Amino acid sequence: MHKLYRSLLLLALLALLAGTAAASALQRVVDKDNLLTEAEEAILSQKIQEITQQYGVDVVLLTQYSLDGKTAEAYADDYYDYNGYGLDEDRSGVLMLVSLEYRDWAVSTTGSCIAKISDRDIAHLADNFLEPLGDGEYYDAFWQFLGDLEGILARPEVPDAEGEPQKESNLLLWEGIALAASGIIAIIVVCVMKRNLNSARPQNTAGAYVSGGLQLTACQDIYLHSTTTKTRRAEESSHHSGMSGGSFHTGSSGTSHGGGSGKF
Repeated sequence: MHKLYRSLLLLALLALLAGTAAASALQRVVDKDNLLTEAEEAILSQKIQEITQQYGVDVVLLTQYSLDGKTAEAYADDYYDYNGYGLDEDRSGVLMLVSLEYRDWAVSTTGSCIAKISDRDIAHLADNFLEPLGDGEYYDAFWQFLGDLEGILARPEVPDAEGEPQKESNLLLWEGIALAASGIIAIIVVCVMKRNLNSARPQNTAGAYVSGGLQLTACQDIYLHSTTTKTRRAEESSHHSGMSGGSFHTGSSGTSHGGGSGKF
């Protein structure tokens, strides 16, 4: 019986090592469209390795000319899911896709990265990499993405009252709310004090305000002008556009993803 247990344990260990080796053998910079030089790929791969070791999440950069009729979001999700990326039980990681066919980009987040990287973070990432991406500076765009991603992952988390992790940005939000509330209270106090200093009292009749009485000799309504207000309907921009895609969706494999996509 003990031999059987040892054999099962050995098999499980071998399977784990095989899975780890397979994951480590995967390329993290997959330049199918040949947009990068070998030296640029090597530098980006080294940066990804540093981020992975520091924060325990997988990072993939993918260039693919044609998306086979899929949306950029769906292609990014499926490529991550069906190629074995992800380092923990939740397969946590981030994939950035660039496709030149219709000038699409997408960022797909998985596992713990869905919560770590918010919609606002995705917008921030896009704001910074869209300009070099649009100018054809693909290495600069990927390098900018990795640098900003590292900054997002490095943000400290502190437990809230229930012991759950809370981003520093949430704390700043509550500090802002408290400051605004204090300002409102101060304004109310000043208004009350100002009112108490006012000795003038309103009168019940108009005669108290008019010397010699008031007599109306004529009354007439005169039409002067009209005002028309128009509100322009918001339109989608096709150049350096914003994002599409929700903060939480399910890929064709059944895995949950976050992220965003757009045009450049």
